Amino acid sequence: MKKIYRFRALALLACALHFSGCQKGDGPGSGPGYVVYAGGYYQVGSEFIACVWKDNVRTDLPLPEGVRNACCYSVAVSGGKFYAGGSYYDGGKDIPCIWTDGVRTDLPVPDGYRAVCQSVVVSGGIVYAGGYCIRAGRFRACTWTGTTFAELPLPDVAENSFCESIAVSEGQICAVGNYGVGLQNVGCIWKEGVCTNLARSGGENGWCSSIAIAEGIIYITGTYDNGSGSVVCVWEGDTRRDLPAPGNDWEPDCRSIVVSDGVVYVAGGGYRSGSEPIVCVWAGDLCTELPLPAEAGDEAYGRSVAVAAGVVYTAGNYYKDNRWTPLVWIGTTRVALSLPANTKNAECYSIAVAPKI
Repeated sequence: MKKIYRFRALALLACALHFSGCQKGDGPGSGPGYVVYAGGYYQVGSEFIACVWKDNVRTDLPLPEGVRNACCYSVAVSGGKFYAGGSYYDGGKDIPCIWTDGVRTDLPVPDGYRAVCQSVVVSGGIVYAGGYCIRAGRFRACTWTGTTFAELPLPDVAENSFCESIAVSEGQICAVGNYGVGLQNVGCIWKEGVCTNLARSGGENGWCSSIAIAEGIIYITGTYDNGSGSVVCVWEGDTRRDLPAPGNDWEPDCRSIVVSDGVVYVAGGGYRSGSEPIVCVWAGDLCTELPLPAEAGDEAYGRSVAVAAGVVYTAGNYYKDNRWTPLVWIGTTRVALSLPANTKNAECYSIAVAPKI
């Protein structure tokens, strides 16, 4: 595990300075010289409206006429263009799509399929996407290279499967997700057309939620059941490393991983005993809890993390009184995302940061 620890002493000191140098509170804006993009949805009445925020200015993503139920699950910036991946419901089925600078392109699926795009990556000018499709009542992990659809292979015993996140290296998609066997959930990676289970200890269940590739090394974050509870972890290649919990007696979750200057960052959260919500970011083994509003209760999660010029950007949500509310943190400065006054629910699933042009 040399790659994780090589820069730890200096990098974690830098991380501590970037986190501690920010103050709690609400406020707009981004880091100097950078633009912050976030993607998600908001609900008004019974309609779910896919949207993106650019430096906290919200824009609804265009849909076919008459369609209003949609969600953006992933955002990316490449070559000065902004990409958002998600899906919309046309009244009969879910349709996966990519928005490129706001222009929607539906992703193809075989006849009779429904599908959702959960992850988007741009590499070498090609747009890659990952998600899941539904056929014959079963969920199946799938990917798109440009507009070429591929269903990911599974062991014969597998039932439902999901692709949660993708990364691209030398034109090849690496995808992570899960498949089910009876009551067991198995975390796995698909690489070069092969499905491989990820190592875990104890218990029966494992989940993989996010993947990153840095200097040819694959990093994955997820959770597994050790027999007495859930544990948040990182896999570097085939080696698993458990992340320290922010206190005892908590129910953890992690959703996003990124590697910057040799340091592995993971966004997650959950709640402590008594339903005290937590959103946190790990930089290596250093866990930093992010400030939540005083009214936050029940649950909270960090859904996505990005790093630019040493500053950590996190997107997440908290739940209170039957309502989800999205937030972004720049370092530890909390930003309430702009929403219409009549919003019933809203969530932010993804964040990306790019230099201002």
